[in-house]
Amino acid sequence: MKHLPQTFALLLLAQAPLSHAGLFDALKGSGSPVYTSKLDKLDGSKAVVLGGFQVTFLLKTKDSAIAKNTNLFGRQASSDFAQVGINAKLEGVPEALMQQITDAAYADLVSDLEQRGYTVYTQQQLNQSDAWTRLKFTGSPSYTANAVNQGVNLTSMLGGLAKSAMNSDPQQVTFAPTGMGINSAAIGVGAYGNVAKELSAPVVMARYEVDFATFAKDTDFSINYLRSVPNQVGPSMDYEASINLNQAISVTPGASLSFATGKSGISHIPEVKLNTPVVVGGAYGEISDTTSGASKFANALSSTLGAFSGKTSTAAERTITANPAYFEAGALKALDEASNRLVAELPAVN
Repeated sequence: MKHLPQTFALLLLAQAPLSHAGLFDALKGSGSPVYTSKLDKLDGSKAVVLGGFQVTFLLKTKDSAIAKNTNLFGRQASSDFAQVGINAKLEGVPEALMQQITDAAYADLVSDLEQRGYTVYTQQQLNQSDAWTRLKFTGSPSYTANAVNQGVNLTSMLGGLAKSAMNSDPQQVTFAPTGMGINSAAIGVGAYGNVAKELSAPVVMARYEVDFATFAKDTDFSINYLRSVPNQVGPSMDYEASINLNQAISVTPGASLSFATGKSGISHIPEVKLNTPVVVGGAYGEISDTTSGASKFANALSSTLGAFSGKTSTAAERTITANPAYFEAGALKALDEASNRLVAELPAVN
């Protein structure tokens, strides 16, 4: 593990907060933490069909900071700036563990819905619907190159990116519970509506995204994993790399429960969605500097030239190698709280 303070980067942060940090702060102060829509359409529903459930795990994320100063390096020029960027990568979390986390989160959502008073239809009951058996799903897990701008669910156009490149350098991976498939883009509220009609119950589509780092100290919970996870030995860890890269496991804004009621029109689509992230702070692994030699050379050259031009740009890569048991504990905590917040907004069944 390398603990690498970077004075220049930290000085920049004091002058210009990270865009990611600003986003988190803005979301935190933007009103209700949960967005709700058309939930009155669920009134009278005593059963729901959990027809879609998926958890996306980010494997890479990034952020940058830029500081502009009219007196930078003693010069009077408004175009002077200094920019620093960081790419973060997650390692040490095997597919089998992500599947295990997804299965546990699915069971937790079922339990939350049942505690709210709903009867949750099983996969066996779903298979009795002709409309359900006609639907097609993507296999699980599914890797993609880049469909997310960390922290918020913003779809990114991949353009002509080759499929081989997507497989060799994945940015994220999505899992469905064991025995289920992943909702494809073609399967939406309309397709599930026919299932809702046949089973006389709304069909729920649940989506979550798990991030592994933040770029600001913005947490809802903090876990000392050494004390919280049984049978762990070694020193308690508390690491932080430069540019305020923090170890924190979160469910990002946009996690949602959407309902197909079987009635046509967007006015009959109830939904609950997180406006703010659920962030679990705590060191769950080790951060190491994995910046390439080429990047380090470019950084040094930029710094040298910046003394004359007033413009500098540096980039770095950090890898967080997770303790699997710690990562599982943090991810499940974040997913559990996300489900709690979403389900709490649904009409209670008496």
